Amino acid sequence: MRTAQREFFSKQSPEDGVVYPVGRGPGSKTKPITIEVPKITRGYVVGLMFDRSLERIVLIRKEHGPKCVVGKWNGPGGKIEHGETSNEAMAREFHEETGVATLAGHWNQFCTIRGEGFFVDFFWNTIPSLNEAKTKTDEEVKIFRSYFLPLDIMENLRWMIALIMDETIDRRFNMHNGSILQLAFKGTDAE
Repeated sequence: MRTAQREFFSKQSPEDGVVYPVGRGPGSKTKPITIEVPKITRGYVVGLMFDRSLERIVLIRKEHGPKCVVGKWNGPGGKIEHGETSNEAMAREFHEETGVATLAGHWNQFCTIRGEGFFVDFFWNTIPSLNEAKTKTDEEVKIFRSYFLPLDIMENLRWMIALIMDETIDRRFNMHNGSILQLAFKGTDAE
């Protein structure tokens, strides 16, 4: 919340119905009132969709939005609409931008970045095949190999993609009693 000073000239503010002092003319003894004004926070979502092998990922070249994203490859996403959850917004945005319908509950949130007046929830998901993902707007959709990402990708996506891939391997490790982890470290100094 930020603090703001306002001078009121009427008995009642039409926005909130609160009664305020009158008589702010020259020689008035009343002081301005300090009230708390809620800061508007805008929410966004970005989704990273992999195939089940985690070898391929869907990215979109952003043509709209903040300067830091325009012209760069990013995960599909956009604004959270009024009354929507982050997961619902993610499923909607992914469908609008790629033509692939997903269920909101299948998106896994793994990170939130907060800034002055905004936040971005990051999600990941997998589907059997990415071949249905097509360009549906004026922003190009393309499938990349997860290990060979374009040079003009959003900087933070490189570590996020690696984080997701490691986290997924850990989950498989837990499900398979260590066999995947043992294979991954076989023949290394970690033994």
